[in-house]
Amino acid sequence: MHQLGVAHSVEVWHNTKLIGGPYGINIGKIFCGESMFSHVTDGSKYALIAFYYHFLRFGVKLFDCQIINAYTTSLGVKERSLGYNF
Repeated sequence: MHQLGVAHSVEVWHNTKLIGGPYGINIGKIFCGESMFSHVTDGSKYALIAFYYHFLRFGVKLFDCQIINAYTTSLGVKERSLGYNF
């Protein structure tokens, strides 16, 4: 999926140690974060912020973090209803 330009990941390194990062998929104007990890405090926050600004440059209109919690709200994430009718 990465070779097709759909799957994306960012790694955050401190010297030679991998300390965090998220990954997810991009389909059209939507990016869906699938998972992230952090081995040090705030290690993945920097990568998530970099992802957000990267995808804004490419026209992404919805950045789905999947989870609203203290961590994501500290970055400014807000819950949004898409109003599906079934």
